[in-house]
Amino acid sequence: MKKKVLLLSISCGNGHIRAADALQNYINSNSTYLQATHIDIAQYLHPIAKYIHKTNYAWMKKYARHLWFFLYYLNNTKGFTAFLHATTQPHSTLSRKLQEIIKKENPDIVICTYYGAVYMIHNICADMNIPVYTVMTDYHAHHIYAYKHTSGIFVPSVQQKQQLRNCDVPNERIFATGIPIDESLLQQSNKQKIMSTYNIVPCDTVVVVNVHNYSKRTLAKLLRTLHSVQQRTYIFVGKKINIELLPHHSINIPWTNNMEDIYTMADVMISKSGGLTTTECIATHTPLIAYAPMPGHEVQNAKYIDAHGYGVYCKKTKDLPRLINTYTKKSKPSRHPKSLSAAKNILHILEKKYSK
Repeated sequence: MKKKVLLLSISCGNGHIRAADALQNYINSNSTYLQATHIDIAQYLHPIAKYIHKTNYAWMKKYARHLWFFLYYLNNTKGFTAFLHATTQPHSTLSRKLQEIIKKENPDIVICTYYGAVYMIHNICADMNIPVYTVMTDYHAHHIYAYKHTSGIFVPSVQQKQQLRNCDVPNERIFATGIPIDESLLQQSNKQKIMSTYNIVPCDTVVVVNVHNYSKRTLAKLLRTLHSVQQRTYIFVGKKINIELLPHHSINIPWTNNMEDIYTMADVMISKSGGLTTTECIATHTPLIAYAPMPGHEVQNAKYIDAHGYGVYCKKTKDLPRLINTYTKKSKPSRHPKSLSAAKNILHILEKKYSK
């Protein structure tokens, strides 16, 4: 009988959900010893806990970005982490329905793609002797990940591994695996055929603009700027936009489940630098122009891609035309199967330890 892996994420942004989905699909398609199930914990939280972990972040993202910046860096201390370690009981009390789910599922392993879930489930998992792992979905190791009772932390790269070691996490509990993404994004596709499907001339330069999490004010400023950059085809994804506001040669795709097509067509992407978007751009070799990232974790992601040559952190709107021209002139390398290794690496670690 296969051992059960329970993946816990939260629908606060899409990154935690997408990482868990990708890992679940990879485990269930490739493992002889493990079977994975994925749940969104938001539906099992007390209203107070749901406000703290989901609603409050969504509100700050729209209306109080500087407050999030303040909290992000204020909490990035050993002292605050110690405080969280001491408050696992209140977290458990506010997530009793989640405790019942864990009892019902009785998993052999729990993996959290949302760090906050670890604090909610520690007591019940300790009582049931269930190992708990965390997947870091950003490119900066915040102290909040340094939870002393986790069995292991899967991080994007050796850089974050060193950062966690500086937070006093033992080296043997940190695994530089990468961040899991949907393997369909790495499949080789016929770019000209896909572009023809969307009525785009195959020789056109395509700029994909992910507007899903932009405020009305930020989006309006972005659209005004893009009107000045001609001879490009723009694909706006993630939100419906009034056609009269779009630049010439634009396509608006409010929602799609075929992001592999979008990345295939993209010569460059303009987006906030969420952890999964950043990872997908790196994996598909799509240069990312990180525009108006959320202060804190997304700014750290933007700095990471800037430092490693995966794109650029655009700090000023007036720089966008120049950056678009620069990055659309660069040739886009072909996708490499090695980018698929994150889920594979995690599965290898789990099977090596729990297949007996």
